[in-house]
Amino acid sequence: MQTDYDVIIIGAGPAGASCAKHLVENGVKTLVVEKRKLPRYKCCSGLISPRGVDFIKESFGQIPENIICKNKDIKVKLTSSAKNYLLLENSDFLNFHRNLFDLWLIEESKTKFYDECVFIGLIEENNTLSVKINYKGKIIQLTTKYLIGADGADSKVRRLIDNNFSLKNQGKTLQYIYEGDFNIDPSYFYVGMNKKFSDSAFSWMNIKEDKLYIGSGWLNKSYDYYNNWFNALQKTNNFNLRLIRKEGCYCTNYLKGNGLFFGKPNILLIGEAAGLISLFFEGIPSALISGKSAAVSIIENPYNINNCYEKLIKSEIDFINKQWNLNKKES
Repeated sequence: MQTDYDVIIIGAGPAGASCAKHLVENGVKTLVVEKRKLPRYKCCSGLISPRGVDFIKESFGQIPENIICKNKDIKVKLTSSAKNYLLLENSDFLNFHRNLFDLWLIEESKTKFYDECVFIGLIEENNTLSVKINYKGKIIQLTTKYLIGADGADSKVRRLIDNNFSLKNQGKTLQYIYEGDFNIDPSYFYVGMNKKFSDSAFSWMNIKEDKLYIGSGWLNKSYDYYNNWFNALQKTNNFNLRLIRKEGCYCTNYLKGNGLFFGKPNILLIGEAAGLISLFFEGIPSALISGKSAAVSIIENPYNINNCYEKLIKSEIDFINKQWNLNKKES
């Protein structure tokens, strides 16, 4: 049966862009749907590890200079008090602007994409998927052979196909962006690891250009972790800050059962929609890798995409399971 698209991808983050790029390069008719207008801010530290940078160079090319922060080379320092810090060895990251980064990736993919477009639902019939979207107020129904959920920790696609997934059990993160007076060394990403600052995740502080980013994540409670972290930093550093904006999002909570899930026939989940995120909530490398792997599965094994996909991302699965299983034991 003829369909409107071969593949429709929900979500224009790194996972969706990586998947789209490898599909389009191989002549697969692809549409990406993004609910917000691009470029858009996301609750993200805006750091990427060397393996993510290497993937981008190989697949997308050199990251443009306007996307990279002036304080581009970042190392991690850990603290339990917001006073004394320990340098984490082998913790090199690239510091970048997430809003510009995501826009560049999706444009480099050369895919057709609709932003300000909300995925509403789908109907499965005769090996064809009918996808319902709201594009700038207009309800549209499109058919596709395959659907990719790249829509993050609160994935609508996953909620429709995974009966064991519970959004209320997901963790949450909150990040405030400030300008003003702060005497902080911009060479580091500061991580607060204390049960007062976060229950099972961590809190952080980072600098991008002349702005200070302070955030906190939690998995189990709505305790006031952010303010505990901010007040500890304020007491030590005597900030004089003005709030510019705040950002928040869901994050994967393995401790309450929302673990890895990769899809069903003709539907794949990639990136954090699949639960692919490390214990320290670095998700971009896994997003990029899983996006490409989903594309390769569709191109090379169109009648058995699910098994092919899981084989291709086995190393990511093993890496993430190892981290979270260790955390479960410690918790």
